[in-house]
Amino acid sequence: EELTPRIKMKEKNLEEEKSKISSEKKNYEDILTETQENLNLFLKERNDIAGKIDKVLLAEYQKFYRSKGDFGIAAIHDRVCQGCHMKISAQLEKGIRKNEQIIRCENCARILYYQEK
Repeated sequence: EELTPRIKMKEKNLEEEKSKISSEKKNYEDILTETQENLNLFLKERNDIAGKIDKVLLAEYQKFYRSKGDFGIAAIHDRVCQGCHMKISAQLEKGIRKNEQIIRCENCARILYYQEK
C-alpha cells in the first residue's frame, strides 16, 4: 500500500516525459521536413542554373570539386587567390579583370574571378 502512491507518481512522471519526447520528436520532424523542402528547392535552382552554364566548363568545375572536395572557383583580392592564398602575377590578374576567358590559378587550379570590393 505504501508503494501505490509512489508508483502512481512515477507513472505520472513517465507519461509527462513521454509527452515531452513526443512533442520534441514532432518539432524535429517538422524541422527535418522544412529542411528537406529547402534542399529540394535549392537543388532545383542549382540544376536550373547549371543548365545555363557551358557543359565543358561545368564538367571541369565538377571534376575539380570531386577531386579536391572544395570550391572550384575563387576570387582574387590584391593579386592573391582566395582559394590557396598564393600571389598571382600582374599579367594573370589583368587577364582575369578582362573576363574574356577562363583563367585558373597556377597554384591550386581553381577558376579565378575578379570581384569588386
